[in-house]
Amino acid sequence: MDFFQNLFLESPIRLGVLTLIVLAAALYARRRYMETFGKHILPAAAVLLAALFAIQYLVVTDREEIEKALEEFVAAIEANDSARIDAAISDDYSSEAMVKQDIVAFIERTLSRLKIYDTRFHRRDVTVQDEPAEMIVAARATVSVEGGVGEMHWGSWRIDWLREGGTWRIVAIRPIMLDTQEISGMKGLRGVIP
Repeated sequence: MDFFQNLFLESPIRLGVLTLIVLAAALYARRRYMETFGKHILPAAAVLLAALFAIQYLVVTDREEIEKALEEFVAAIEANDSARIDAAISDDYSSEAMVKQDIVAFIERTLSRLKIYDTRFHRRDVTVQDEPAEMIVAARATVSVEGGVGEMHWGSWRIDWLREGGTWRIVAIRPIMLDTQEISGMKGLRGVIP
């Protein structure tokens, strides 16, 4: 089911590949069945493909909403915008004996020493079957410590999301790995974050 949701509703690239396959098949069928219904195959395929692209443009899936919420959260971190960071985290946040105030304070304390910028995602796997939704994120970012020269760092995280009033908010953040070191939890970041 995820494959078809991704193909028809989320991925313009995959739908583009399907378009090429359908058009090739339509051209072949047009030549082969020109005497009967061949002249109608190409226009019908074009209408069908246009409808598929329109549906993909109009329908926004939960997965796409969560990915957008992640991008907004990361943009808030890069901008060191406390209000937007606070808005992205749910009041029901609970992870590793931390509540919302704890994680927001942790992020603000970290951003008082570090500047994070140029974040690029390499993996964003979202599973939306039950609440909370689960996301595994792998990304790289440039990190500057206390105004120094920025260095590139790699990391992967598990982020749980909950829909609140039509908006996806973070209910748990757990680090998995940072710069090839496995991290056991947020407290494990203390020895790794500069």
